[in-house]
Amino acid sequence: MSLLEKITYLTLLIILLVGIYFDFSDQAFFENSYAREDGILENTTAVMLFLGGALMFYRFLRLGRKRSGWFKFVTLGVAFALLFVAGEEISWGQRLFDVESTEFFLENNVQEETNFHNLEVGGVKLNKLIFGQILTVFILVYLIVFPILFKRWKKFGTLVHKFAIPIPKTHHAIAYLVCLALLFFISSGKKWELQELTLSFIFFFILWKPLNNIYQD
Repeated sequence: MSLLEKITYLTLLIILLVGIYFDFSDQAFFENSYAREDGILENTTAVMLFLGGALMFYRFLRLGRKRSGWFKFVTLGVAFALLFVAGEEISWGQRLFDVESTEFFLENNVQEETNFHNLEVGGVKLNKLIFGQILTVFILVYLIVFPILFKRWKKFGTLVHKFAIPIPKTHHAIAYLVCLALLFFISSGKKWELQELTLSFIFFFILWKPLNNIYQD
């Protein structure tokens, strides 16, 4: 674990603990200031997602000519996915540039904003279904199961190398599990802003230096 990662994890721990304190002592402040929409935590999350996307796009340009089609496809796909999520996080700059939502988003978005993750379709909130339950299961499998399979099953390691999938290190999984454990102490629904912040840093670190070193020349 690098010094930068240690400092970042310590900072995130402090942010989570402060969040727990404000949730208990002044939940209105926690929701309307500390973890508010378009606040410093959400904007930092968007910045980290953007940096992750930019890093993957750089890797695509730098290594693409030397690698397989799958490497280029997956690397570019991850880059666009992270840039898309970064845009969603800040509603594509709607609040920043004071842009009005279209009629579609006013009618179907629970926050009346220009983004897809807050859409409600047939009474089902996509944010809760896809970005809550399904995404949490996927993250746990990726952070915990994938590294175990990579270390113990040679065929899985071969597939991971073929499809250029970055494998998390142990400290990435520990950081996320600590985050989940601390979130249980926060009752406000705004606690997920803290989870998103933590995940944005974890995934950046995974892409920066994955266990399987797939981005080396």
